[in-house]
Amino acid sequence: SEETLKSIDLATSGRRTILDQVRDAPDQTFKQAMEHVHNPIQDLGPMMLSLACDNRKFVAHRDGGIEFNRVDDLPGTIWGGQWKGSCWIRPSVRGLGEVTRRLDGGWTPLPVLAGEANGATYTQRTFVAPLGERRGDSLWLFEKPLCVTEWRFENPTDSSVEVAFDLSFSVKDATPSLSPKEDKVWVEVEGKPLAFVRFGGSSGLQVSNEGSTLRWRGDLDAQSQIEIVCLTPGWEATPSELEEAPESDELANRTKEYWEGVLAPAMKVRIPDPFLENVIRASQVHCLLAARNDRSDGSIAAWIASDRYGPLESEAHSVILGMDRMGHEEFATRSLDYFIKQYNDAGYLTTGYTLMGTGWHLWTLAEHFDLRRNRAWLESVAPEVARVCEWISDQLEKTKRLDPSGKPLPEYGLMPPGVVADWNRFLYRFVFQAHYYAGLHDAAEALAEIGNSSASALLESASEFKSNILRA
Repeated sequence: SEETLKSIDLATSGRRTILDQVRDAPDQTFKQAMEHVHNPIQDLGPMMLSLACDNRKFVAHRDGGIEFNRVDDLPGTIWGGQWKGSCWIRPSVRGLGEVTRRLDGGWTPLPVLAGEANGATYTQRTFVAPLGERRGDSLWLFEKPLCVTEWRFENPTDSSVEVAFDLSFSVKDATPSLSPKEDKVWVEVEGKPLAFVRFGGSSGLQVSNEGSTLRWRGDLDAQSQIEIVCLTPGWEATPSELEEAPESDELANRTKEYWEGVLAPAMKVRIPDPFLENVIRASQVHCLLAARNDRSDGSIAAWIASDRYGPLESEAHSVILGMDRMGHEEFATRSLDYFIKQYNDAGYLTTGYTLMGTGWHLWTLAEHFDLRRNRAWLESVAPEVARVCEWISDQLEKTKRLDPSGKPLPEYGLMPPGVVADWNRFLYRFVFQAHYYAGLHDAAEALAEIGNSSASALLESASEFKSNILRA
């Protein structure tokens, strides 16, 4: 109302804005933070590439190597190791000096390597482009994800320069066969296309193959360039599908438009520091790149790291809630659906990692409902949510014991001990209790809003639980 606005004006009159205060505080700059917490070794790590939440992953390494599998990833958790590819594409450039890396566009997942080799400028750009039709009602998934890697040599001088470039293909337990033909090469494994290489530009270079390696040798003419493009399909492609694929620049533009569209529903952050603004965008993209999906129902497995651990029932909910608050409602809903269907018969959730994740999950689910107000969705999952809440309430009864004098023991009415994270010591931890209280209380409140019959009793149980935590 007008009166409210007047009161706000009076309350803030003469005060400096938070933005002005932050700008005048040298310890609050992003540059200062990067100088103190960024480790240069982080610049050397590999980057996982895919469409958002897709199961066909490609890893672009700092040395230019591309690692991938010929089958989709499973959405579930990885134990005892990390993601490994069975196939490799490895480039080698004679005379290549120091290499830099950046993201094309500042935040889109198109990493670009750049350097100089014998006077020629060298770049490598890798990305996964969306081809074919959208899959079902998905906002992000396409039937034909295509990994595109382009290598470009440009000679900016007035005399020719020598170029020596190798491209090697390897597959675990198989030998790729190469079939060169004019300006293209088919790479096959067991009669199926693994990759398709096409090239054009300077006529001064000759291409040959030795085993599973392609070699370009010769002189790059003055003021000319050569481009070599490798198309690696994330589906069982036919030769014509790859031969008829658009040029790499068009595919790159499609990919950028795709990611602009994926982030379109999300919060728009505009700040003076362009690098930090790009970090905020790229962080959302990273969560989408790391995630997988269950093709049977469209639910999303929110991985907590790109290449290991997977969708743990604990930390995955930090990813879900963070993305939800940034505006990625569909991602959050489908990610919660992935965990809801994993409630076990006993009434709790675990992938085998923690017991605390059950409370964490319910807490996140309630936050999601509070943020999105999607009654139809909550009503559809309410019986399962109530069942897990009732399991928590039942567990609280197990510790209601008295000492010989008739007084409650310290752990009276608390959740029995369970695994919190890597430290599998069964102790009464307050963080464990707090997650369960937040999950029980907030989920019960959400159930009450839609008139669920279990809500009243669950809220009473949560209230008593809180009192017992404070008493302890």
